[in-house]
Amino acid sequence: MGERIGTNGLIRGLGLLVLLLALLTPAFTPPVSAQSSDPVVWTRFDVDLDVQPDGTVHVTETQEIRFTGGPFRYGFAEIPLSRVDDLDNVVVTEIDDNGNRTAYEQVRDARSADPGTYSISEQGGMLSIEFQFDRARDESRTFVLEYDLTGAIRVYDELDPPNLQLWWTAIAAETTETAPVRSATVTVTLPEPVDVSEVIILAEDGTVAAAPDAYTDDGRTFTWRASNLRSGQELEARVQFPDILDVEKPAWQVADDARREAAERKAERDSLYNLILGAIGVFLAIVGSILLYGLWYTRGRDPQVGLVASFLPQPPDDSPPGTVGTLVDEYAEQRDLVATMMDLSRRGILRVEDMSSGVRPDLKLTLLTPDAPMSQLEKALLTDLFNNDLAADRSVNVGEGTLDHPDQVLNGLYGDLVQRGYYTRSPDITRTIYRRRGTIVAAAAAILFCVAFTEIRVGLIFLPFLILGLLGLVLRWQSRYMPRRTEAGADAAAKWRAFRTYLTDIQKYEKLEESAAVFDKYLPYAIAFGIEKSWVEKFARARTLAPGWLGPGGTVIVMNDRGGRGGSGSDLPRTPGGGLFDWMEPNRGDSPGGSGNRGGSGGGLQDWSDRSARGLQGSSDSLVDMLNSAGKVFGGFSGGGGSRRSTGSFGSSRSSGGGGRSFSGGGSRGGGGGGGRRGFG
Repeated sequence: MGERIGTNGLIRGLGLLVLLLALLTPAFTPPVSAQSSDPVVWTRFDVDLDVQPDGTVHVTETQEIRFTGGPFRYGFAEIPLSRVDDLDNVVVTEIDDNGNRTAYEQVRDARSADPGTYSISEQGGMLSIEFQFDRARDESRTFVLEYDLTGAIRVYDELDPPNLQLWWTAIAAETTETAPVRSATVTVTLPEPVDVSEVIILAEDGTVAAAPDAYTDDGRTFTWRASNLRSGQELEARVQFPDILDVEKPAWQVADDARREAAERKAERDSLYNLILGAIGVFLAIVGSILLYGLWYTRGRDPQVGLVASFLPQPPDDSPPGTVGTLVDEYAEQRDLVATMMDLSRRGILRVEDMSSGVRPDLKLTLLTPDAPMSQLEKALLTDLFNNDLAADRSVNVGEGTLDHPDQVLNGLYGDLVQRGYYTRSPDITRTIYRRRGTIVAAAAAILFCVAFTEIRVGLIFLPFLILGLLGLVLRWQSRYMPRRTEAGADAAAKWRAFRTYLTDIQKYEKLEESAAVFDKYLPYAIAFGIEKSWVEKFARARTLAPGWLGPGGTVIVMNDRGGRGGSGSDLPRTPGGGLFDWMEPNRGDSPGGSGNRGGSGGGLQDWSDRSARGLQGSSDSLVDMLNSAGKVFGGFSGGGGSRRSTGSFGSSRSSGGGGRSFSGGGSRGGGGGGGRRGFG
């Protein structure tokens, strides 16, 4: 029983503790408003603009401020003087909670003076008012700044009808960046009532008010209201009213109107220039594109030829492989020279041996029958490779970039196309001509832009020259498609492409196991077409015998069981149509050099024949390597520069609205007086 009483007492005690904490918590928690409020807030910021009969404007700024924390000791106001002739009669007053006014005393420097004083200074076109007050901490204070403006009224007596305008930025963006404004009112009071139908008002949102009578009850006092102005927001009063004052145009307005009119004329001129420049740019883009297409269509497009079979199983004419490769893709390349060299080897004119032992190519070339019939291109290639000494059985070792006159050999490839009537001019010369023309056009566009930019600086000045420069670059790119074949050349190229299709898909048309003659005869063409790797691999998988011209007196690569390359092997016995490679079997006493007796036990002619039959299958990659080495021999081959490797309404930025009503003779948005910073510290 006692245990139960103790437990109940504990529960009641805890309940009382929770209730006590709940009651005490509000006492220790500061109000939300106090936690989230800004240090300084204008709870009320009213500006009264009282227009006097003589044209001066008496300004009264009533600022009610809530200070949080502190202490705060001084305040300041900075007022631009650029759009008034004079600002004087400055008075600072403080109003207490009972409505009593205390006028502050003007001193030379308020910063070092006692509370209840203020000072005025002018610097850089800005009037600065600073005032000291008794310390303020967590309280509200009300200050009144008064001053007179001379020359703040804009006069447009030359317009029909004449009118006067008052523009005044009562609360500037610089002020709201200092602290927020909860409530603001701007009031303009005229010396006498006017006809509201002749009044134009700028509304709080920056548009021309459609109903000016919404801002006045008597046609004399006009009021603007705003609330919760945050950082960067502002409140401007702008009103146009009939000419009811006998005032002269202020001095600053004359200069300001002249600058504004000049700016408006420049803006109109720039708009016209931009329109013209934009039209020129579009014209150049359209016409230039049409001209470039027409240039290719009339000068670069091949003549139309009749129907050609989808594939041809034999060469359509007797053109050598190097010439064919250049005809098909219109570029003389390294592979075209390799194909020419392999064709010379196939015909028994040249023996090519790959002596490379590393990444650097090393080929041994032996000239076998220098008196055999050759084309001008072939003779030029051999003359360059053998240093003008075309003697029988002469051998040379050549490495990367070994040609002394690659351009001459190149011109031989292009010249052969012209000689056969496939082109009227070398394709490379044609590409060079159009490439240079494109460069000239692009360079001229850049130079003309620099000259024009010094004279006319408008937004779209770059557009026509940019389009012209791009057209020049397109012409450079298009130059590769400008070589034009003759009708005979277009017909030959179409047929050779059909033959290339046959070689590419040879397995569809031939039994590769029975087509050693095809491999023998067309390997140089496969090289010229750039399909040599797949070509060799296909025949290797079919266990095709290597062609005889790659045997004695031809290209021979001797490999041991570790893939090392040896000598020519021309002294070895060969079967008819012998293999591409002779294999040195291990444990037979063979030397890596590939020379000496290679019979061994169990060997003999049949053994060599068997090894020859599997040579292409086992070493197809090495043949491709040899062709790559041959290509590097012509590494200095530049391609001859053609290788593919190688006044009126004011110009406000805001909508005018109001059924076409606008300020006559006015300036741009932000062109009013007033503004500047206000703040406390």
